[in-house]
Amino acid sequence: MNNKEFLKSIDEVVNMGYHSCNKLLEDLEGKDNKIISMIEEMKKKYCSFQKDTKKLDKKYKTELEDLGFMAKMGSSMEMKMEVMKDNSDSKIADMLIRGNTMGVVEIEKGIHKYEEKADKDVLKLAKEVLIFQKENIENLKEYL
Repeated sequence: MNNKEFLKSIDEVVNMGYHSCNKLLEDLEGKDNKIISMIEEMKKKYCSFQKDTKKLDKKYKTELEDLGFMAKMGSSMEMKMEVMKDNSDSKIADMLIRGNTMGVVEIEKGIHKYEEKADKDVLKLAKEVLIFQKENIENLKEYL
């Protein structure tokens, strides 16, 4: 049970990250923001993490669910409004830093809660996602 709950939490963070990068790239299409290449790299890595969560999903029969329509819609609308108001690299970096910070908090909560109980593969994935998101935060600071 612990592996399933923890993996679902990791999957939600990864899917929200992927969805956010995807929507931002759509909203920035045709614009010349320098941050676009970084968002594309983040999206690729989130896609890789999605494949990892799917593999573990099969192993633990977790039955991972797609992000809910309302979660996607709310996130998409909020980002679209922010980008319409200000599509500067600084503003985009700020939004991504906030999103990655929320992901860091969720993953760290999961690690603290399940570290002694979770399978090593699930814990390893969580730590990889955590490192990735912390690196994103640091790398995004150059755009602020």
